[in-house]
Amino acid sequence: MKKIIAIITLCILAISCNSVQFADITESFLGERLVNVTKEQKYKAKMASYKLEAKIITNKGDINLFLYPDGAPETVANFVFLCSKNFYDNMKFHRVLPNNLIQIGDNKGDTTGDAGYFIKDEITNWLNFDKAGMIAMAKNSNKDSASSQFFITLTEKQDLNGRYTVFGNLKTKQDLLVAKSIRVGDVIKDIQITGVNVNDFLNNFKPEVEQWNKKLLDK
Repeated sequence: MKKIIAIITLCILAISCNSVQFADITESFLGERLVNVTKEQKYKAKMASYKLEAKIITNKGDINLFLYPDGAPETVANFVFLCSKNFYDNMKFHRVLPNNLIQIGDNKGDTTGDAGYFIKDEITNWLNFDKAGMIAMAKNSNKDSASSQFFITLTEKQDLNGRYTVFGNLKTKQDLLVAKSIRVGDVIKDIQITGVNVNDFLNNFKPEVEQWNKKLLDK
């Protein structure tokens, strides 16, 4: 009888509760989901489950960062794709503003380099420039003009909020110290992507990857 009452109580609470967290609890207790989860929520949860990280290996040391495909999925996919193509290997940091930001991704050597294609802006409220060590896509003044260039902030830059897509942040203070030591001409040796089922991640973006691959090769 007590079990029946407990189940009925949970059902009533589930109907009045819209949180994904509560849905997870009731699912584990009863073996079924009592709260509807939207496709968007499922997609974000799937993206977050990859737990993606990156290690940028430079001549000054390693810069480790968390990536957030749940906040900027296409942007992270683009970054992972370019890394898989060794796009950034042996590339020089071309823009350094001491105690401000460092920037890389120019494959032409004249500050205008790109991947041969552009991706859409993905501005997310919870990913912003409220602290140092944020990784974001560089672009020109036009909307959806990001490509391969990205920058790492060395200080709080809230004036950039809503203007550039943030897709990651540095993991530790040591990573920030390495980033602050970078100067124009310093080089990225390699970027390594790690996480859970990393090899499956880009399968979520097959149409985009097909287009990027063609345009990257054409370039």
